[in-house]
This record gives sequence, C-alpha cells and structure tokens, in this order.
Amino acid sequence: GDVFIHAKCNTPSKLFELAQVVMKNMPANSVESFEDVYSFVYKNGRDLSGFIDGTENAADEESRQNIAVDKETGGSYVITQKWIHDLQVIDKEKDKTLESWVGRSRPDSTELSRKSITSHVARMTGGNSWQQAKPVEIVRQSMPFGSLSSEAGLFFIGYAASPMNFEFMLDRMVGARDDSNCDDIMRLSKNIKGTYWYFPGADELKKFA
Repeated sequence: GDVFIHAKCNTPSKLFELAQVVMKNMPANSVESFEDVYSFVYKNGRDLSGFIDGTENAADEESRQNIAVDKETGGSYVITQKWIHDLQVIDKEKDKTLESWVGRSRPDSTELSRKSITSHVARMTGGNSWQQAKPVEIVRQSMPFGSLSSEAGLFFIGYAASPMNFEFMLDRMVGARDDSNCDDIMRLSKNIKGTYWYFPGADELKKFA
C-alpha cells in the first residue's frame, strides 16, 4: 500500500463519511484500488477468539511513546495485518487447547506458567519461561472486524520506534530466526495481507505544508 489512514470514532457512520471525503479529494486517476475496513469493540476489548487483546501494551502514555516513536524523527514505524479467523475451530476446540496455543488463560488473560515453545506468547517474547524478558516491544491496536456471512477476524496495527521490532516478531512467528517452530496462533487464524508503513512526526509533516 501507499497510503494508510487509521481513524477512530464511536460513531461508525462518521468513519464512513471520512472515507468518502478522503476518496473524493484524491487526485483524479491516482487510486488504482483501496480498501476500507470498519472494526468494532467485541465483548469489552476481546478478540473474536474470546481472548483479551492488548495485554502486553504499555499502560502509560510516556512508555507507549518511548516504544512507538523514533526519537530522532518523531515518527513511527507501523505494520498492518489482516487476519481471518477460523471461527469453527475457535468454536469447537476446548478452552484448554486454545489457551495452550495462545499461552494465556481465556477468561482473564493470565500468562500460563507452563506453556509450549510454539505458543503465541512464547513466540513473541523469545522464549517460554515465566514472564520472559522481551527483547523488543510494540504498541498494538488490534481491531475485530467482519461478518458471519463473509469473513471475520482481526485487523492488526502495530507501532514501533524501529521496524526491526516487527522483524523479530514476524521471524519468530514463522520459525525463521533461531529455530524452526511456528506460532500456534496460526492454527486458528490466517494472515492474508500485510504492509509496512512510516508515519511522519509533526515536524516532518510541517515540511510538506
């Protein structure tokens, strides 16, 4: 992709209007294709799998800025991914099985003290030890989307001060870094597209004014 707009509003129709305004104001014949994805809050902040989302996000604003903002430029590196969940697998599998894939309990997102090296938590933190020290961090915004009649899943957005943070996590997901183990999260969801972006900081944007 070339342009990505991340907008949030409690009124979905306002987001639709915003998308209309953006598209109407693009230069003639400048857009080959586009996609607008509208998400929703599911069960007070849970993913469609039933797990609480964003447990590892830094809690305070200062910490989030330190993780997500490049100190030299004031901008952020961003990754977007579109995941399609297998709702039948999620529905039929026992909680214990799903929890082993994720590495957390489903009701309250408590990290499992004993978890597989292929669990999602173990892949993202670099090991399956209890409260494993994380070599990299990101600020994530995961958004459930879709419908039962077509496809549904998670539109994932991650912000970081360096794209290397994403590289570490993606390599760990597919077993491309230090072992050949893949992330069990792919047992219940499939990534169908993804893109890297750079969001300029305020000072950088002023140069375009």
